[in-house]
Amino acid sequence: MSKELKNALNNEDAQVVSQLVQNDPDDISGASLKNYTLRGLELHDLTITNVDMYNLDLQGAKLTNVTFEDCTLTGVDFSSSEFHNVRFMDTTLEPIGTTRYDVKETTFKNSLLDKVGFGDGSKLLDVLLHSLAKGSSLAIVDCTIEVVVEGHSYVFYDSYLENLLIDRTNVEEGVALSLAIFGAENVIIKNSSLTNVDFYGVQAKNLLIQNNQDTLLRVGGEFENVKIVENNDSRIVLNGAITTVYASDNGGGNSGVSLRGDISKVLVKDGSGLGVSFARGVMKTVEVFNCDNMRYLELKSVVIDELKLITLDAEEINSTETVIKKIIYRKCSVEREQLGRKDYN
Repeated sequence: MSKELKNALNNEDAQVVSQLVQNDPDDISGASLKNYTLRGLELHDLTITNVDMYNLDLQGAKLTNVTFEDCTLTGVDFSSSEFHNVRFMDTTLEPIGTTRYDVKETTFKNSLLDKVGFGDGSKLLDVLLHSLAKGSSLAIVDCTIEVVVEGHSYVFYDSYLENLLIDRTNVEEGVALSLAIFGAENVIIKNSSLTNVDFYGVQAKNLLIQNNQDTLLRVGGEFENVKIVENNDSRIVLNGAITTVYASDNGGGNSGVSLRGDISKVLVKDGSGLGVSFARGVMKTVEVFNCDNMRYLELKSVVIDELKLITLDAEEINSTETVIKKIIYRKCSVEREQLGRKDYN
């Protein structure tokens, strides 16, 4: 590191640091930066490589077309910042401390994250993406999301997100992904493993949950279109105000799809070894079609205008405290059945 850059860091002169790093990004490569306040840092069109950042106050940063590669960010504060086309690759973002009494997270609170990506083996450990500004879009690909501090806060809270992609990512047990996401166009969770994960308070036009493995995911919110497809050895619990739910080609192990809330139209089809549950809600049209080796179909405390059960092979169908106004029941092989009133068509 050059003497000029060292002096600018020691003086905590964010403007000079910005100019020096912008002119020669290699000057900061391999550096260890600790306990600096550099509010308003501005960088564009460069890559920051192999830099350790510890307890940095970088509030109000403006970064455009910047890539962090093979870096470690520990307790870095990016609050009220503006990012455009920023990537974190093979980078660890983690807190200082391991208990709720001494923790200081790496945070992006109140920031605009426009087309920001985390990828290439990055680790997000107790990262806070709270109160993100309108226009934010995130992609989390080939990452690990973990909790360091037990009972820690939500990853997303009170945030606007136009698009969210989680792909090829392990979300470990204890992570609460969201308590409030607003105004999303597309939320996609695919090719991942989510172990006992909560994802609540999501408001999105489209939700896709596809090809996840060994997953227990609980989702709640408001959606127009939900697709739950090609998941294996996974249990998906969905609760909310939803226009359409389409679940297809799910199965294996202890797989299950549980739907709750106010839902206009449901189609569950082409599953194998599934447990399917409709509970605590009001649903207009529900069709379960062409599912074999079903472990159970359960209806509990639900009102359904029309229920279609067609071409099923199930161990058990049962209902409790349920009102079904019309049932279409065809080509079903069921070992144990308790549906109450039926209309065969």
